[in-house]
Amino acid sequence: MNPNPFRAELETLQRRIDSLAGQTPHDRAMQSAFPFGTGRPGNDSSRRTSRQSDRRIETTINRAVQANALIAKRNRLQVQADAYDAGRIDAQGHDTAEVVAEQHAKQEAARKANGTIADYMRATAKTGGIVYLAGQPLIVQRVNPKSITTISGCKWSYDELTPKHPSEPRPMTPREMVAIIRGDGV
Repeated sequence: MNPNPFRAELETLQRRIDSLAGQTPHDRAMQSAFPFGTGRPGNDSSRRTSRQSDRRIETTINRAVQANALIAKRNRLQVQADAYDAGRIDAQGHDTAEVVAEQHAKQEAARKANGTIADYMRATAKTGGIVYLAGQPLIVQRVNPKSITTISGCKWSYDELTPKHPSEPRPMTPREMVAIIRGDGV
């Protein structure tokens, strides 16, 4: 099998993140030479070192911002490398034929299921009846071939709505809709 093209870039990126996120050689030297700080404030020397300290703090903040951007890029690259190892993408980062076929199969199954539920709703929805949108009941004013118009005047496609349970005043659950698709009834 070909080596993972994302791993080399991932390792380079990690080294760059480590160099940005770690202490600079100056910071390490100062910390080892002056573990309790560099003196008291108030004299000319401290004002000069205060400006230098401000610049170092600003540099540290800039390095942290750069490191955060690289960490986000590293995380995306890690996902790509793992997907390549699992065989879900190719070296260019595109989905493999198996993944595309699986996605098409899922889309086709969802389309068929939505069509069957829509057929069920066309057969059962009546003017004055109730359908549900996100759990909220809507009263049907008109049943159209591809949509339902509610009394508020809004037009909803069948796949946006949930049918009413046949014997209870509530929307059908997904499990109950699957049972109808299979012909098991509710």
